[in-house]
Amino acid sequence: MVSYLDLKDVATTPDGDPGVWGRIQRIADLGTAAILEKGTALHFVMSLGKSYLMLCRVLDSVRKIRHDGFGKDFFTILIYRGSTEVCDENVAELVAIGKQQIDSFLATIGGAIRRVVDKLDLSHTFPEKTTVIASSVILEDILPACEILLEDFGTPIRRPPTPPPARDVLILCRTLAFMLDLGLVSYIGCHASRFDTDSIGRDCSDTTVTPPGGGKIGFQFSLMKLNCLDGFLNHQPVWVFRPLWATSETTTEPVSVLTSVMALADTWGPIWEIPAGEDHPDFIKQINVGTGFICGNGTHSPTNNTVSCHWYPTPGTRNLLRPEVQFLIPRDAKLLIGAASHSILQANESCPFTLDDLERDFGLNMTPLGTKPSVWSTSERQGGFSVSQYGVGITAKGIQKKLPCTTQKQAIWNKWKFQAKRANPNILNSYLGVEISNCTGNARRVKLRDLFTMPPIQNVLMYQFPDWLCDTGFGESLQAAFSNENDEDIVRVWTDYWSVRDQMAEIVCYALELLEKTGNDAGTFNAVFLNHLLERSMPLDLRLNSWAGFLEDSHLTAVYAIVNEVCFDGGELGHNLATCKSSRSATSAFTVFETMIAVPPDQTNSGRVCIDQRGYLQRVSSPDERVPLVTWELGRIRELGGRVGRILGSGPSQKPGLEVQNEKQLGGEHGCVLVKSTKLSFGGLPARAPASTMAVVAPKIPLVVDPSQSSPIRAVEQKVGDIQVTVPVQDQLLRSSTI
Repeated sequence: MVSYLDLKDVATTPDGDPGVWGRIQRIADLGTAAILEKGTALHFVMSLGKSYLMLCRVLDSVRKIRHDGFGKDFFTILIYRGSTEVCDENVAELVAIGKQQIDSFLATIGGAIRRVVDKLDLSHTFPEKTTVIASSVILEDILPACEILLEDFGTPIRRPPTPPPARDVLILCRTLAFMLDLGLVSYIGCHASRFDTDSIGRDCSDTTVTPPGGGKIGFQFSLMKLNCLDGFLNHQPVWVFRPLWATSETTTEPVSVLTSVMALADTWGPIWEIPAGEDHPDFIKQINVGTGFICGNGTHSPTNNTVSCHWYPTPGTRNLLRPEVQFLIPRDAKLLIGAASHSILQANESCPFTLDDLERDFGLNMTPLGTKPSVWSTSERQGGFSVSQYGVGITAKGIQKKLPCTTQKQAIWNKWKFQAKRANPNILNSYLGVEISNCTGNARRVKLRDLFTMPPIQNVLMYQFPDWLCDTGFGESLQAAFSNENDEDIVRVWTDYWSVRDQMAEIVCYALELLEKTGNDAGTFNAVFLNHLLERSMPLDLRLNSWAGFLEDSHLTAVYAIVNEVCFDGGELGHNLATCKSSRSATSAFTVFETMIAVPPDQTNSGRVCIDQRGYLQRVSSPDERVPLVTWELGRIRELGGRVGRILGSGPSQKPGLEVQNEKQLGGEHGCVLVKSTKLSFGGLPARAPASTMAVVAPKIPLVVDPSQSSPIRAVEQKVGDIQVTVPVQDQLLRSSTI
């Protein structure tokens, strides 16, 4: 902080008005005792003088930065917004503070010092009167200037009905000057430098600055992690201001960044904008920054004139085959980078792998959707006891039948199909969907309504209900509610269009019917595969995707699984997780499934958690890692013990955890986990074509079976150009190969 001795040596400060410094010097010459008497006009002047000196030093540093070519006429600071009426995300805004704003604030403080000191010369024989005059000047000049700067910060203070004490205004003025001074230091290190330990010699990573008796006139200055930009900054936390007067929220969770393109370029640039093309002249396709790029994620943004974005670490150009406007960035919009990214697995928008590529690799294993082969199954159990004629002669015999349960999937279908008027629309906000990447084989839980926004489902809906978006009246509202992040939108549409609930339920039921036979059933896991309006079922090998055993329809949960054209790249998470096939040659890796679980509070630190009385989630990652990586183990002994316990009337020995189906769900401790497969695979498949075949369609080589060969498997050679190919061919099979 600025001391009294600093003000006496004003010659060391190159900036500021000499007339103002002369008046401060005149007051300083009166002596320490007179100045330190709180509540007097002299004390008010010296307090303003300290703020004036701090701002002069800030301006001097800004000029030096500009002179050295490291910046412009402004610098940025990160201010925590929290959850407000304007933005319901955990956000820190990158606020640009211009030299003009500081000049104006400095000039106002200098003018107030002039007025007060000049009044003191005229009224030096009336101490009480001079204090009143000084207070009046502070309220008339300093308070409005502070309010203007607070507006620039985006943290306005509502002025009370009665004028605040002059002392509080001075404290606020000093606090703002200190924030600017400290913010500039943070900006010079691009908000991620540890200047506290490097320069001060002590850890200040969580510091609260409040003057004695200042109340909420203060701020917290702490290090916070960013959401997706965390990788861009090499996982370094950033310095964030949290004004105490603006929000009382505190969090240790990573924050998203709200910024303009200009502030982003100045702070963490350089950046390169890629235009969206002639069809969208006012939009940007992506912004290249660092080793990756920023583009819209297509989700609803909670703020006006703001685009929800994500930073992708993969270099290159985004493969925008479908130029939907919701994925583009308006040139004048702010970027909300990392917003609505509750998922650990992030979509790699530059992945070229398509549903057609997956079908070429695995199409022979798919079956028509909705069909099911016959299987042997035990319908009842029978036990008997008998005693021979030499014994007591008592015979006991009992038959135990397992009564079928009503699964959650069946309950949802019955309600929406047969009681549509009374269906609960909030079920569409539940995490019952499973989205599987066609490229990596990684999967994650999604909300049921998210399935309706996926292109495969959208295509079949437009085929079956061609006019639902234009002539139905409710179509556009329902489509918007499916896409928006606000869960209340679904309920609002269901309420507003109550007279056509049957029509809306018909659309929902059609999608539910497509997804009815998905999930884990009879030892196999199936997902819907929709491509070219063909409805097929894609089986997943449970040995290669052991996490799929976790997804079993029951009275507690439901599974609606679909293979979508999306790339969930797990390469950044380590542990040899499946990564994009276009980024490297095809290698085996572990697939993962992302979900959120709720566990009893006494098991939060346990490395092994029981789920649904069916099995365990066993942690395999170290405790200090941000993302818990677990494996699924089916507890057959525990399941058998549960059956015996139910027969004997005893309860479970350990209270189990559950999957979290709704964000508003209470009970237990919630946390995201990645359920890792226990065996290596190629994107969840036994084998897959090399990545090079995705981009180039090569000529097909017809193979002719030579009848003179006696072996059932023989090699046939064909020459195409300068390439000699040898392929084993089996009798009575028409085979072809693609180079």
